[in-house]
Amino acid sequence: MSDKNLLEAIDRYLNGEMQGEELVRFEELRRTNADVAAQIAEHKAFIAALKHYGERTNLESRLNAIHDEIDVNTLEEELLIKPNWLVQMWRHHHSKISVAASIAIFAVLITLFFTGSFKKNDPGYVQLRDKIEKVERTADALNKKNANLTNRVNAVNAVLKNTNPGSFRGTGFA
Repeated sequence: MSDKNLLEAIDRYLNGEMQGEELVRFEELRRTNADVAAQIAEHKAFIAALKHYGERTNLESRLNAIHDEIDVNTLEEELLIKPNWLVQMWRHHHSKISVAASIAIFAVLITLFFTGSFKKNDPGYVQLRDKIEKVERTADALNKKNANLTNRVNAVNAVLKNTNPGSFRGTGFA
């Protein structure tokens, strides 16, 4: 069988055009001859590649038709995410904003320095500290007096425990 006849037979076999005895003889040839089986496999792969290529070109032509209908540049501008006004302002003016903030902080610190807000001895704080020290001294004096009185009471109680109260008799009626 020549190559041309074999390729035509393989093509008819794969398309399902063979019938009856011709189909039986071709299947027998395929089973017995490994070269024919290999050519059938190659022909199947070739046909699959052609179908794939045809589908791809069809898809490309459809996509090109769709792109021709749509104005891509206009859609890109519409769908592009635009940053809000604050982000745009920061991108354009961040150096100016940084300088202005630095000057403002410097001015506030100079003002605080010259108005005396950085002094450590605040008069209200000094007066409060003096009052607290006075209260502490008074509390210490009261604690000393309390301790002294407690010691005297304990001494008197100790003396009273050691004295004999005596023994009395009688009814208590006069």
